[in-house]
Amino acid sequence: MKTFPTGFFGFTVGRPVAVFMITTAFAVFGAVSYRRLSLNLMPDISYPSVTIRTEMEGAAPEDVERGVTEPIEEAVGVVGGLVQLSSVSRAGTSDVTLEFEWGTKIETALQEVREKLDHLQLPREAKRPVLLRYDPNLDPIMRIGISGDRGLVALRSLADEDARRSLESTSGVAAVKVRGGREEEIRVEVHRAALAQLGLDPRAVATRLGQENLNQPSGSLVEGDVQYLVRTLNEFRTQEEIGEIVLSRKGDAVVKLKSVASIHRVSKDPKVIARIDGREAVLLDIYREADANIVSVADAVKARLEGAPAPWWSKYVKSGDKGGRGKPVEEDDGRLKLPSGVKATILTDQSIFVRSAVNAVYSAAWQGALLAVIVLFLFLRSLTDTLIIGVAIPLSIVTTFGAMHLCGISLNVMSLGGLALGVGMMVDASIVVLDSISRCRAEGDERAAAAVRGTREVGLAVSASVLTTVVVFFPIAFIEGIAGQIFRDQALTVCISLMASMGVSLFFVPMLASREWKRPEVRMPVGKVFTVDYVRRLRGGLATRSAAGFADAGLALLTLPVAGAIELVMQPVVWILWGLAWIVLRILGLAGRALALAVFPILWVFTKFMDSMNELYPRALQVALRSKLMLAAASIAAAFGTVMLIPKLQQELIPTMHQGEFILEVSMPVGTPIERTDAAVAALEKAVLATPGVARVVSAVGVEDDVNRRESEGENTARIRVALEPSKDLEAAELDVLAALRGHFASIPDVTVQVAHPVLFSFRTPLELEVRGHDLAAIRRSAREAEEALAALPQLTDVQSTVGRGSPEIRVTYNRPKLAEYGLDINAVASIVQNQVLGTESTKLSEEDRKVTVRVKGEERDVGELARIEAIVVNPGAAIPVRLGSVATFARAEGPNEVRRVAHQRAALVRANVRGYDLAGASGATEEAVSRLARGADVSFVLGGQSREMRSSANSLIFAILLAVFLVYIVMASQFESLLHPFLLMFTVPMGLAGSAVALVVTATPISVVVAIGVIVLAGITVNNGIVLIDAANQVRATGASATDSILRAAKTRLRPVLMTSLTTILGLVPMAIGFGNGAELQSPLAITVLGGMISATFLTLILVPALWHAVEARRDK
Repeated sequence: MKTFPTGFFGFTVGRPVAVFMITTAFAVFGAVSYRRLSLNLMPDISYPSVTIRTEMEGAAPEDVERGVTEPIEEAVGVVGGLVQLSSVSRAGTSDVTLEFEWGTKIETALQEVREKLDHLQLPREAKRPVLLRYDPNLDPIMRIGISGDRGLVALRSLADEDARRSLESTSGVAAVKVRGGREEEIRVEVHRAALAQLGLDPRAVATRLGQENLNQPSGSLVEGDVQYLVRTLNEFRTQEEIGEIVLSRKGDAVVKLKSVASIHRVSKDPKVIARIDGREAVLLDIYREADANIVSVADAVKARLEGAPAPWWSKYVKSGDKGGRGKPVEEDDGRLKLPSGVKATILTDQSIFVRSAVNAVYSAAWQGALLAVIVLFLFLRSLTDTLIIGVAIPLSIVTTFGAMHLCGISLNVMSLGGLALGVGMMVDASIVVLDSISRCRAEGDERAAAAVRGTREVGLAVSASVLTTVVVFFPIAFIEGIAGQIFRDQALTVCISLMASMGVSLFFVPMLASREWKRPEVRMPVGKVFTVDYVRRLRGGLATRSAAGFADAGLALLTLPVAGAIELVMQPVVWILWGLAWIVLRILGLAGRALALAVFPILWVFTKFMDSMNELYPRALQVALRSKLMLAAASIAAAFGTVMLIPKLQQELIPTMHQGEFILEVSMPVGTPIERTDAAVAALEKAVLATPGVARVVSAVGVEDDVNRRESEGENTARIRVALEPSKDLEAAELDVLAALRGHFASIPDVTVQVAHPVLFSFRTPLELEVRGHDLAAIRRSAREAEEALAALPQLTDVQSTVGRGSPEIRVTYNRPKLAEYGLDINAVASIVQNQVLGTESTKLSEEDRKVTVRVKGEERDVGELARIEAIVVNPGAAIPVRLGSVATFARAEGPNEVRRVAHQRAALVRANVRGYDLAGASGATEEAVSRLARGADVSFVLGGQSREMRSSANSLIFAILLAVFLVYIVMASQFESLLHPFLLMFTVPMGLAGSAVALVVTATPISVVVAIGVIVLAGITVNNGIVLIDAANQVRATGASATDSILRAAKTRLRPVLMTSLTTILGLVPMAIGFGNGAELQSPLAITVLGGMISATFLTLILVPALWHAVEARRDK
């Protein structure tokens, strides 16, 4: 009976098949889970916010504020979990935004908001409030251009009726926004004089059209055995039928619409003018659902545009007449059918950047893993041991995929960055375990016994070192704001991968180390003729002279030809396979010898280096033990130098990811017509296209009237999206293009240009100054003064205020006594004016599956001037006509273009971008500049934007760092059963920051949330090697050795594993720190921070920690 080694770790050696099967099960589950993980650029980051959008057509901003915004704010201001309430009231639109605490269940908040709105009474002119769950300020994941040789009306109709409907049905698509082109309508322009002569009310025309254009069910009729549906079919079928409508009858004469109005088909006044490289076109913006996979949605949209790829077997199937007689039936492949001469072009596609960024992280991970394995080989000088430890990396990564699937974590830059960050640390535990096993074998233990004893001796220390790294990621859950949302996936991924690596190191690595691995041999196959066996069976069966024998002989006789044929074919195959295997093994052997010859000089040099280290390190450590005061002074000087370096570093919240694109947000004074805005944008486009390095320019002037529009868009605004040519340094290329363009910005009058980048997740402007108060005039005055002050600061650029020139208005004030004298109702008079000036969409004309709007309004010549508007008759049908000018006065004025409110207080915003990376310095300069401004009694300044988020994140990050240090101390105290030894190891944390600070200064990397996360990680991994070293010293100390002898023996024993674990971690981070590829802006600062800290921490572990331990233990000896 086979006996198994005893003890907890005896299972790994005694049951190798069980350990292998369990490990295989985890690997298979991880591989299956990997196929099901969604691929995104960033984790699912969405501000817990809700926007309530309410439209009130024709209302001025102040009227919208009083009638809509203030009542909504009062109603929803008591919703639970509300952090901030803000609003924007513009002409005809109210946007009230509710921002909730992080972690708020948005479905519950939405339900509570709906309940509040259901009990709210708004003016009759206001439409029903619409709740927006997704952020309308996010950029679309794709933008498609529809262009061709057809007119803009036809292109717009094609985009609206065909393309939009087809794409909106695509899985994962939340909305498709159509912009540009021309929409068609039938305009009925009534002749004011003819209506007045006949005594007809212009409002009656619109009412009559709506009554006449009617299709409705009218019940059913039963005749005999048949039941008929009764339907009223009276819809307009042609434009000419509209003119035949009878408005009134005067005796025998009838008044038809065509006699008092001009009816013609026109294109609507453009809401948006879109262009691609200067040529007008139609744009389709694709927005994804909140939880949809960007890459999957983009692929599905491309399949709709280009058609789904044909199956691999289709080329072997002949297409024929599948419809019987006549023309073959066309199969619907889901592709969008476009007419000849019209094409759909993908202008922007975020999935390309997502794939590129994710692939860059993949590359950093496998390059780091390769460097770590090379370091292992140099130390171990054994291919078998290197492979045993190297297997920890793929096993840990594959196992992590399974846990990611269970936790709902997607494959994104942050989660994969966590794997790349931990790839060098995944082998640390295996290195220590295998080194301990090798030492036990060198002491004379058999393989199985060495595997058990070696794992048992370092198992607790390895567990503690891994746990110190894992626990530092728990405080990330306490980080508030966007930083916690971004790095949560990364923290979980690192924790899972390190726990998996610990399991591999404590169970799978000892099992492999206990096996005897032999070089495989290829034996020459024995030349056996299988047909001889069948002949023997035939002869033997006949010899038995029994029924069973005869049956077996008959079966052998029947199968003999088949066996002979198979042998004739298979025997050469066996010889060929054997020959190929022999050749491959010989080639591999020769390649191995050649590689060994090439690597031998490197191994020889490295071996000599390690021999020198083994001789010099104990001497250096003895010097350090005798010079503790000098060592302490050097450590204090390094810490002081770190404190002096930190203020020289710039500060920002989150690094900007450059995608090779930027956006020019163009704005002109409110009230600027779209034609003038378009002319200014065309001049800008021309300058951009002429700039070297620009690949494509897509512009959109104006805004569509739908709920998807951004809060600041209007006829006076435009967005120019500039795509750059491919470049190795996208940031430098972007800066060069912007530097060349900023001169053109200043040369165009009344144009303000703000530079923005494609929004990957909802984020505020780097710097926002809120000017709060009650008096609009005082707020506007203070905001303009603040804008001028900030524009003069060298740290800021693209300074822009939300207080522009006021919206030009013609204010109509009615004389109530005059209205009463003529018996007129103010509401009826205002309705007549609205009908003539704005017009009324009375009905729609059905043309096949299209609906064309029919608008009734006054003739352009009757409403094109103020004098003409004053002549509108406000009492149609009366004996004595009364004109509008008789009962009202007119005044030209300038009203506010918008009314903002923050926390129930009126406010204006002054926004700015930061020149360079120093957000903290820019915030300080802004506060100093604002403090010198004169302000009104009720005006206050509040600094917001990313600077506010940075302050909030900084406070929570400091708390997280302190909590991480505390948790690490708890783990080490539990490991050592001592309160003093963990305290000694904690000295490596602040001292390790010296290396991080130097690395940040050398690479000119600003301090950000990413760097702070790196500091948290550093707090856990800097003490790992110290734990193993002190644990070994304590074990020697327990045998009765002196403090000096214990630390010297432990240091000499642990030198190699300390250097191995440090170098694998350091070199594993090098590819990420270099930061090649897209998305590296979020990974490189973290890697640089950890890299610099690990380099200094390695020195501290080998010199400072032993000196501190010796100082404490030597005092105990005395």
